[in-house]
Parts: sequence; C-alpha cells; structure tokens
Amino acid sequence: MSDQRLQDERLVAALRFLVDHPGPVRRREVWDAIVADLPMSASEATFVSSRPEPRGRNAFWFGTSMLGRAGFLQKSGDGLWTITDEGRRVVEEAPDPAEFRREATRSAREVTKTLMADRAARLGVAILPPDVGAERVREASGRFRERGLRQLGSVFAEHRSVWRTDVTTELIRCFVDRADVAGESFLDKLREQFADASDDARLLMAELVAWQLLPLQTPGERKKRERVEALLSLMHERVVIPAEVDQAFRSWSFNPGQGMAQGVFNALSIVVRLVDQWVSLTDDEREALLDDPWAWRDFVAAVPGTSFPTLRNELMYLVHPDSFGEVISAVDRERIRSAFRGEVAGDVDAIEVTDDPDREFLEITLALQTKDNGPAVFYREPLRSRWSGEPDPVHVLDRDVQEPQPIDPSLKEARTSFTPADGDLASAMHMPKRWLQDTLNLIERRKQVIL
Repeated sequence: MSDQRLQDERLVAALRFLVDHPGPVRRREVWDAIVADLPMSASEATFVSSRPEPRGRNAFWFGTSMLGRAGFLQKSGDGLWTITDEGRRVVEEAPDPAEFRREATRSAREVTKTLMADRAARLGVAILPPDVGAERVREASGRFRERGLRQLGSVFAEHRSVWRTDVTTELIRCFVDRADVAGESFLDKLREQFADASDDARLLMAELVAWQLLPLQTPGERKKRERVEALLSLMHERVVIPAEVDQAFRSWSFNPGQGMAQGVFNALSIVVRLVDQWVSLTDDEREALLDDPWAWRDFVAAVPGTSFPTLRNELMYLVHPDSFGEVISAVDRERIRSAFRGEVAGDVDAIEVTDDPDREFLEITLALQTKDNGPAVFYREPLRSRWSGEPDPVHVLDRDVQEPQPIDPSLKEARTSFTPADGDLASAMHMPKRWLQDTLNLIERRKQVIL
C-alpha cells in the first residue's frame, strides 16, 4: 500500500474512532489507536532535518488540520478533538479514503477562501504581506504556482507546455551538470550553457530564473530582466516576459543577503532539481503538496543540492507565502521565535505542534497580527529592535518608490535589553531556563507580567 493511501485511510479511521468515542479525545490517544491498526511504512518512519517527528506522523497531524478547516473535526486549545455533525455524516457514507481526502481538501480550500476574503479573519489564519510591494510579488508568484506547478504549462506562453520531464532533463544536462563552462560572468556562462538547447529548455529556464529572482531585493529590476532576457533572446521563436511578472520585478519581498548573490548557480540548481522531481509526481501528489504547506516544506527540504537554507526558505515562501512569510533568513527566524515565543505560550496544543520551528514562527506571526490588527512587519519598528537588539536604520526604504523615507528620530535610540538567561541564573532561581527566558522576553515587550 502506498504512503498516500495509508495516510488517506488514517484520516478516515480517525473520524471513525471519534464517532465511537463520544466527547473530546486527546490527539495523542487518537494517533496511538490509528497507528496500531495502520502502522507506518518504512519511508513514513524516516525523518527530515526540519522536523522532530517521522514523516507519517507529521502527515497525520497536518491532514487532521485540513479536516478541521473542512468542518469535519473540532480542535480545542488544549489538545482535545471532537467530531462534528458534518464529520459524522461523511463517515456514515463509508467514503473511499482517496476520494474522501480529495473532497475534504476541496471543502477546506473553499472555507479558507471565504476566510481570506475577510481581512479581519485573515489576521488569525494567514501571514499577511508587509506592504503593497510584497503583495504584488505574491500575486505574480501565484502565476508560477498555478500555470507552472499545477497545470504544468508555460508561465510565459499561455498555449505552450514546457514543465515536462524531457525538458527538465535537458535543463539538468545543460545547466546543473555544466558548472564550469567558460565565461566571465554568470550571464556569459548561462548563454554558453544554453547555446545549443531547445527552445522549450530555454523558455523553462527563463521562467525558473524569473521565479527565483521574483521576491529578491537584489539584484534590482534591470538585472532581473536582463537575466531572463538572456535566455529568451536565444529562442528561435521569441517569447516576452508577461506584464504581471515584469511589473513585479520593480518590487521585492526580502533582502536575500550576499550568500544568494555569490551562490546563484547553487540556488538555481536546486530550483531546477525541484522542478525535475515535481513533474515526475502524480496529479494527486502534486495537489497534496500545493494544498499542504508542511508537506511542501518537506518536499523542498528533500531536494538534492547544497543545504542553502535561505534558498529553500524562499521556495517555501514562493508557493505558500501565507504559511511561511517574508522572513527567509534562518538566523532571523530563530531570533524572532526566541524573542516572541511568549506570544503563544500557554496553548498546550500549539506547544506540541510547534516543536516544529516553522510552525512556531507561523503561530507567533498570527498572534502578533491579531494583537496589532495588521501585518507583523519584523524588519521595521516597533518589532525590529525587539528581536534584533538593534534600532531600526535611519531610513526605511519604501519598496515601490525606492526612495528613502525619514522615520521618527526616537526610533534611532537603542533600548537596553535584559541579559539573556543562562544556566546559572536558572539554577539559582530554581526555574527552567526556557521558561525564564520567555518570561524576560514578555516583560520586555509588555513592560509587566502577571504570574
């Protein structure tokens, strides 16, 4: 039995278990009962580096999240699950597990769309873009998600299909396996690598270059366009960059740092290999990854290539920005989690799940958005100095006009922060070190705390 079939059967079995156990049931009790009847396969029992639990159990947790969004299951804040009337109705129809999962996914998607239409509701379910520039990038990236990843068509040429295995194989041969071609610059090498390639390979590579460049602050608009045009200009039958993508090149979502500029070949090699693996998946497997951000994250983590956490975080963002947000630096994400962990402390169910750092980052961001009734903009005040330990720069750059904007001079003054809790302090106070640090962080943010 395939892993996907096992996972589908576990979701149906979970609802049946809850039907037979009236009243709230602890999530771990549900899992233990289900896995006893449907044990994990060898591949499901393996781990990926970003997750503390095996693949099969992760798939179950996040599959039940989809059941919750579909209205089949209710989850309390303290780890208790209860089946809904709609869930009972579905189970009574004895659904085929695969069809059940597809129907539940469709229902969850419709519910999410309804919530997303209401900005107030979005604050608690999705990471909002920090500004109009980032929103424009998200919209353009949606074109790659739908036309490329979902439809396997061309992102640039509506009536062509270039996301194919024979084309990705050609990209690996022309680009990934030819790192040492002659050329003074990356563009010189790119032109040499694709000098004898097919038009389909040139077009797909141009689309992947554009996709990877789309959210970056550097290189700027002109150089982004130049890289893409270098490939399109080689085509016998020219294709132009779509206006939506070309206009998005004027905006950006994050500064990728020097590592991206110096590692552009490694970055694009990972993107090419990701798409090569993607086009070999079944339709159901692709739909599952587009619907489940955590499954997509694990897929990205498993793509061969250098570790390159910034690039892999970017890929997570490009497909599921609502779940991963505009912070792609692994160091910054960790510092933000450490500084704001107290915002979600106390939710027992969340604490179990947020052993996953990406899920914890999401929960923290949603908590800050809900509290402040707006996007959590981590690289501007008042949030920036709380996690970075540094004041905001003298100027804040507007992503659309690209001109320096003055800020309140009072924001230039650095705050004095508590000394981080260490083992000696925790031992002297007879308190857990993590709880002590969370409490200090909370006092810094709110100026007081009630114990």
